[in-house]
Parts: sequence; structure tokens; C-alpha cells
Amino acid sequence: IKDGTLQSWDDVHQWYSHNGLGYADKKHAHAIASLQILKALTPQNLTEETLIELLNEALATKEWITDNITATRAKDYTNPYRLMMYENEAEMNQVIGAFDDNGFIKQEQLACQAYRESILALMQRIQTAQLAGIA
Repeated sequence: IKDGTLQSWDDVHQWYSHNGLGYADKKHAHAIASLQILKALTPQNLTEETLIELLNEALATKEWITDNITATRAKDYTNPYRLMMYENEAEMNQVIGAFDDNGFIKQEQLACQAYRESILALMQRIQTAQLAGIA
């Protein structure tokens, strides 16, 4: 914008669209590089067992996040200072919705389940490859 290369909002949007195409690949490359540094991984010490451990750790982290989302939202329904804003619990549920119907919690639980299934499927493929002597 400063050097005049981008002269309109359309130019700006096109620039972001073009540069956004590689974002997922760059994000994955950064994640792998960070993981290599944090876990001191090298091609020599990245074994199938290490990969399974990392996948288990990732799954445990996702489950922990999901559990804490649920616990944090539950506090909204039990906090006496929040409850005092309403005549009773029924009125609160009418205004903010029932805890069991919370869309965000349901969405995160479904996402966690899908993540779990994809991780378990990936681990199964790794173990199958190990047994077949492919890996």
C-alpha cells in the first residue's frame, strides 16, 4: 500500500486471497518446525512409537481443552453472582439457554469426537504399517 503496488480495496483483497492460499501449508510447516524444536526431534529419533506418543499427547490436550470449556461454561450456570441477575433458574435458562443445550459446548464436543476418531484412525494406520514392515 505504501509503495503504491496496491491501489484499491480490490487489490488489497486480491493480495490477501493470493497470499492466503498457502496459509495452511505454512501453518503446518511452522507447527512441525516448532514440534521439532520443543521435542528435540530429528529424522533419526522420530520413530513410529514417538509419533504415537505425540498423537496421544495431542489427543489428551484436545480432550483437556474440551473438558475445560465445559467446566468453564458450567460456572456460568452456578455462579451466585450471575444467578442473582435472574428471578430464578428457570428465568435464567429462558434468557441464556439451558446448559445442556449450549451450542458452543456441543460444537466443541463434536469437534473433539471427530478429532479423536481421526487420531485413532491415524494411529491404527501407523501400527498396521509397523506390523506389515512398511514403516
